[in-house]
Amino acid sequence: MMKNQADIHEQLKIALHLFNSTISSYAQTLISPRTGNPISHTAVIRVAQGHVHIPWIRRNIEQTITKAQNEHPSYFQTNQGLS
Repeated sequence: MMKNQADIHEQLKIALHLFNSTISSYAQTLISPRTGNPISHTAVIRVAQGHVHIPWIRRNIEQTITKAQNEHPSYFQTNQGLS
């Protein structure tokens, strides 16, 4: 699926770009099950880079990347090194 943490962070940035979104606005859509509040963009970045292990955020990041790959397959086929 995904190669390493740097790839995941880069792929997330690409996926969000394809969805005309930013990491900050994406983070605001992720609600912490513990607090009920949106998470920070820093938390998203730290999980994507592998500095922090929070499984539910990681799963959401991977789902977002997969959705982008499915909705924009020509982009990912053109840029083979990114998928």
